[in-house]
Amino acid sequence: IGRSGVLTPLAQQAYFNKLDKQWKQFYYKGFDQTIGSTPFPEEITIVDMAKKPLSQKDLKGKIVIIDFWATWCKPCIASFPYLHQVYKKYADDPGVKFIVLNSGSGNSWDDAYKWAQANPQFDFPFYYNQDKKLSSKLDITSIPTTLVLDGNGNIRFRKVGFEGEKLLQSLDAMIEYLKEREQ
Repeated sequence: IGRSGVLTPLAQQAYFNKLDKQWKQFYYKGFDQTIGSTPFPEEITIVDMAKKPLSQKDLKGKIVIIDFWATWCKPCIASFPYLHQVYKKYADDPGVKFIVLNSGSGNSWDDAYKWAQANPQFDFPFYYNQDKKLSSKLDITSIPTTLVLDGNGNIRFRKVGFEGEKLLQSLDAMIEYLKEREQ
């Protein structure tokens, strides 16, 4: 604490680091009870907005966040500002990959591409699902659905529905939880 009674920048950072660790520990206790281990399908037909295929090699060894959405899904679009904040935190982390995946349900690649181009404020990587059976393979019955995979390609977490601001903490905690366990 400085002479004026205000926390110095260093003391503020230490305080915020302590708070960050405390709230994450709260989430981690629940994760220990609910973590899954379903393998993500080996054969995928997902392309980016340049129509370049995504391969299993692109996912290997990374924590992967796959957010299923569609242009007509209002809760999906409403979640994007929160998802984008988490994406920005990890955008430069080579161990974390975001895949904002248009589910292909009621949308074509053109629909997804046009929407992404018209909304440049969301600069996370958009992809399009070309496998019409992928949702059933993954037991996805509604969107938005977010899957979090570990470095071995196992689905560890599944988030279904719109969470609003809560997504900021819960998704961040899931990523950190897996990062700590994969070190």
